[in-house]
Amino acid sequence: MRKLHRRPVCLAQGKCEGAIGRSHTISKSESLSLIAEEDHVFVRQVNLFANLENEVLGIKRTGINEALAFPGFCNQHDNELFKSLDRSPFMATPEQLFMQAYRCACREYYFKACQIEGTLDPVQIAELHGLPKDRDYKLSPELAIMKTSMYQGMADAVACKENFDIRITHSEYRRLQSYVIHSRSSPVIACAGAFFPDYLSNGKLLQDFSDFDLRLQSLFVSVIPDHSGTFVVLSFFDDEAKAPTCFIEDLIATKTLTTRLVWMCLTRLENLALKPSWWSKLPDETRDRISQALHYNANIRDNRLPTFDRMPDLKIDEWDIRHQFWI
Repeated sequence: MRKLHRRPVCLAQGKCEGAIGRSHTISKSESLSLIAEEDHVFVRQVNLFANLENEVLGIKRTGINEALAFPGFCNQHDNELFKSLDRSPFMATPEQLFMQAYRCACREYYFKACQIEGTLDPVQIAELHGLPKDRDYKLSPELAIMKTSMYQGMADAVACKENFDIRITHSEYRRLQSYVIHSRSSPVIACAGAFFPDYLSNGKLLQDFSDFDLRLQSLFVSVIPDHSGTFVVLSFFDDEAKAPTCFIEDLIATKTLTTRLVWMCLTRLENLALKPSWWSKLPDETRDRISQALHYNANIRDNRLPTFDRMPDLKIDEWDIRHQFWI
């Protein structure tokens, strides 16, 4: 698995012969450094060999050079594509919003490709367990559904990245719509990822996940530390607006927006970094409840999702949110 995650590939359009570097999904110099302590942050850790289900996902300390980074671009393309983010303060310009979402999409594409490459067929699984080679092995129904879903997820990631690449070619940055939330509180979280909006807090289903012929609508989420506070950005393409718009409207219809934002990021996005002292000072009960929600997906028979109706009282300080706007 580690070797697959280090495969040399540049996801930029066109030919590329440059050395592959580590591309940060959140700018290291402009943002990550603001929540680091002694150049380190806390990030999500996956332990595939955990003995207990609730130990599969955890938190570990890592340097900001490694945090929220993946080998997805050569150094030249990384510098050229994301200069609006890495060389300037974040101002929520159309180009910055678009390229930040593109980082999320490329990371999803990259890790889904690694997942596909690392998938074993039934014969390989049998050989791994020392079973006879002259038998006809098949995946169990559960694993067969998981494999189908995984390949469908890869197809969705490919289509999503291609959509971004087309828009970049023509600088169609405004085809991406965003809802931006700005807090003046000292930043404590950075993250960048994407998910398919599924349920509203009242339990209403937003998209049909059982029909693989339908293209699911994606929501790109980034939390970007800034010298003035924190930007929370929720973005989607204008022709995939229904589910994301409904999700965002439901998200902000609350008196405890900070709690919902933290809950969404910590339970939906594995690609996140935390300010070490902030995480360490959270009540044990809060960390335990977040950990429980994280492990809903560790058991394939667990159909729970970390929706807002399951959000506990996290006992965290509300952020000083001053501005919310569509762009």
